[in-house]
Amino acid sequence: MNTTDRGVHWQNIEIDNFTWVSPKCIFFINDQFGWMAHSVSVLFKTHNGGETWAHFSIPNASSGNTIQDLYFVNENTGWVVIGNGNIYRTDNGGEDWILQFLSEGLYFFSKITFIDENMGWVCGSKRYGNYQAIIYYTENGGETWIEQFESIDPSWSFYDIQVLDENKGWVAGRNSKVFATENGGNIWLPISNSFDTTYLYFNTHAIHFVNDTLGWMGSTYGIGPGALSDTVLCVTTNGGINWNRYKTDTINRVSEIQMLNPDYGWAVTYDGKILRYQGGPAACGSALLWPPDGAGGIPLQPTLSWSRSPGCVDGYLLRIGSSPGLDDLLPAVDVGYDTVYTLPVALPAATQSYVSIQPYNHVYGAGETCQSYSFTTAVCPEPLQIDTFFCSGTPLAWADTTWETPGDYELVYALPSGCDSIVQLHLEEEPTYFTEVDTTLAAGAVFEGIPHYADTSFVLLYSAANGCDSLVKVQIRVVVGQREPANATRAIKVYPNPVQIDELIVEMSSPAIQTGTAQLYSAQGVSVRRWAYSALAGRFTLDVSGLPPGVYGLEVHPGLPVVRVVIVR
Repeated sequence: MNTTDRGVHWQNIEIDNFTWVSPKCIFFINDQFGWMAHSVSVLFKTHNGGETWAHFSIPNASSGNTIQDLYFVNENTGWVVIGNGNIYRTDNGGEDWILQFLSEGLYFFSKITFIDENMGWVCGSKRYGNYQAIIYYTENGGETWIEQFESIDPSWSFYDIQVLDENKGWVAGRNSKVFATENGGNIWLPISNSFDTTYLYFNTHAIHFVNDTLGWMGSTYGIGPGALSDTVLCVTTNGGINWNRYKTDTINRVSEIQMLNPDYGWAVTYDGKILRYQGGPAACGSALLWPPDGAGGIPLQPTLSWSRSPGCVDGYLLRIGSSPGLDDLLPAVDVGYDTVYTLPVALPAATQSYVSIQPYNHVYGAGETCQSYSFTTAVCPEPLQIDTFFCSGTPLAWADTTWETPGDYELVYALPSGCDSIVQLHLEEEPTYFTEVDTTLAAGAVFEGIPHYADTSFVLLYSAANGCDSLVKVQIRVVVGQREPANATRAIKVYPNPVQIDELIVEMSSPAIQTGTAQLYSAQGVSVRRWAYSALAGRFTLDVSGLPPGVYGLEVHPGLPVVRVVIVR
């Protein structure tokens, strides 16, 4: 295939007298002269930009030894490396080849490169011993090759090498290894590659620099042999110390990268895809989609979304400030290539916030100052204060919690707006009264409006003024066979009971009784009030003002027998 518009369109090229061609590698020195290696050790040459191709065979190279790579410094002089590790040179454009390095199968060379007719390098690995990665160097056009580097770790293997000049070069390969030289290969040192070390392997198959700082590479990473893997394209702007990954669709392993200049380049994958790179400064153009510009009542921790910027964009820098151009609410954060971002922290409530979305690319950096968009966060409610109580022995069940200890509590509820709804709870414990009344009545005597003729016990429930119920357990013993004269009836009526006013009215069934005493006892049997009364038509009142809530026993002494009544305040 060839292109005449920098890779926008590609055309298939037919090669005469060959039913199929499986290109292994291709190399052009200009727009007319180029060479292509076939997988069966056949070399093709064109002098007209690929319209026609002539073919040559590499001598003594069997079909099982594929041409791995080739490099030409001009129309005549070039080299090829064969799968068995042999290196050949031509000085007439490929018609004749001279064996310069006899490997005898002990080496595997994957790439070869030259900076002139004399200085060149090959990289690969040994096929014996510990299979270390190796680099060989020649300074006389390949007549002699000298080992420059041999790895200690047997898991290394070099796949690609590039040398810019007599000093600067890079080599990359298996297991995240990228090495650089500053002195023509006399010393090769590993450089930081900023890769995720959680992957068990990270293999770089292609690397290309356009100058001593700007370069690209294609790598494959995964969690282990046989596991699913993915391929990434990366770029460095500091000579390989740090690498940034490009956002790409799922692609197969990258076999070759060629950059024409910082703004144009191509990558080829093993499954036959050609990727075109076109660079340039990032341009502003993203519009905030949500929240709408100028909107109010926005949650404190919103999820922002925006449209993609046109042009060469590798990611976005997001800033939020209290005025345009500031980032005091959210310092600049790199959100990558996504156009949706949820704030990691809440913004202040009832605050106008200004959002700036700044596109960037790895080569040229961030775009110029971009437009700001604004929105106002929601107003959060004031704390709610609640004063309440619970009765002793009966915990308060409220807000999915059982409360049984008085005190001050603060409850916090998250609202959809991101605000905290705060409830300040003041909780008190109110007493619950319980008493037992054990009394004796004559048969037929009335207690609480009911005549009793046999021993009995029961519980009376009274609602106290504090809202807590009080309990009275009554035990009555009935005395049979002791009757008073009819005019000696001692039954009395006491009301209101429970007592919610300051007077207690007592009515006796015998209006003949005029005077006597009344005694009030607490539930613990302690005397709390005593009155001398004078009844009018069998009726008198008792002053109970200031009497605390509770259960009490009232004894009325109009003579004998004494009459007892339970009252509740």
